[in-house]
Parts: sequence; C-alpha cells; structure tokens
Amino acid sequence: MPLMLLVGTAILWRLLPGCTAVWLVGLGLGFVLQRSRFCFAAAFRDPLLTGDTRMLRALLLLLFVAAAGSSLFFLAGTDLQLRAWPSPWASLAGGTLFGIGMVLAGACAAMTLVRLGEGLGVYLLVLAAALATSLLGAYQLGRWPAYLAQLRPLFLPQFLGWPLTALTLFGLFLAMIVLSFCQRGGAKR
Repeated sequence: MPLMLLVGTAILWRLLPGCTAVWLVGLGLGFVLQRSRFCFAAAFRDPLLTGDTRMLRALLLLLFVAAAGSSLFFLAGTDLQLRAWPSPWASLAGGTLFGIGMVLAGACAAMTLVRLGEGLGVYLLVLAAALATSLLGAYQLGRWPAYLAQLRPLFLPQFLGWPLTALTLFGLFLAMIVLSFCQRGGAKR
C-alpha cells in the first residue's frame, strides 16, 4: 500500500505538479480521519445508543473553537464577509433531512469516504445517493433565489451584537459539554 501511494504521488508529480500538494494534504487528512474515526453521525448516535460521549465532546470542542475564533475575528474588526441565509426554517429542514440521511447511511460524509476507502463496497450506494441528491439540489437551486429574496435574514450578531453572541455561544457549548459528562451516570465515557 505505501508503495502504491509513492508511485501514485510520483506519477501525479510528473503529470500535474500543481496538484501534488493537494493530493498529499488529502492523503494526510484521510489518514487522520481513518485513524481517529471522527464521525459527525457517531457524535450524535453514540451518546444515545452506548452512552459514550467522547465523540460528542470532540465535536463540541471543534464547534466552540470555530465559533470563538470567528467571534474574535469580528471583535477585532476583521470583515470576513459572512452571508446570513434568509430562511432559518429551510436550513433547519435541510439539516434535518441531512441528519436522517446520516442515520440511514450509518456514517457522515467523511466516514462514508473513509469506509469506502477501507473497501466496504456497500458505501458505494451511499456515495451514489449523496451524489444524486446533490445533483438534484443543484438542479433545483435556480428556483430558490426568488423565494429567499422575500425573507429577512436571521443573523444572531445583528440582534445581540458580537460580544453577547460570543457569550451566548460559550454558555450553550459549556452547558452541552456539562450535559455530555452527566449523560447516563454509569455509562462508558
């Protein structure tokens, strides 16, 4: 296997030298994902099924660092050009459908690719379904701007300001982490 990766990298370096760095970063990220078994679906599934909250705590830490970093950029006056989508309900519905898809697949998108790379052929069906629904969404995308233009964006910092938004997010993440530690008293953590 390492020999195949070296040969593939050498061929790519020769044919498309600009893509070699992307290839190597992708290999590195794939290795980390495969070894860590980090999965968004498992983060929400495991606390309910097995009582194991380690993946959930890792996800909460990731979200907290991202939210805190974004807040620090805005508090420092950096303009990141974020877009606030006008329909929180459409986002909620889309996220729910995506979550149902993760449950049916038994893995998030990243772990689907990892398991496919590990040779689990059943995940070809999951990948095909993800590609088909993505193409359907892209086909329907032209219909949405007229609908979304009628709605008012919901962007929490516009209502609360960045300091209070950052404090609110910190409080929510802290509460979720405390709850994840309190989940099922005697269960594995």
